[in-house]
Amino acid sequence: MLNLMNIDPQHIYRITWLVGGYEDLLRGRFRLAEDQCVRLVQNLGNGVIISLGGRTLALSDEVARSVKVVAA
Repeated sequence: MLNLMNIDPQHIYRITWLVGGYEDLLRGRFRLAEDQCVRLVQNLGNGVIISLGGRTLALSDEVARSVKVVAA
């Protein structure tokens, strides 16, 4: 299982788990949920920019590591 810091921008991934202390933030503020598809726009080294459901989000590396994904 990968996290958002370790994925390839050329593929689409499915969120399988939201772990760690950021689960409430991810579900509430960013409206992330299991089984959503996500694509990496850019890995900044200290965070990521992702595309998800027509939205673009920037997440810090710590938050991005708490989102577990698999290839869709």
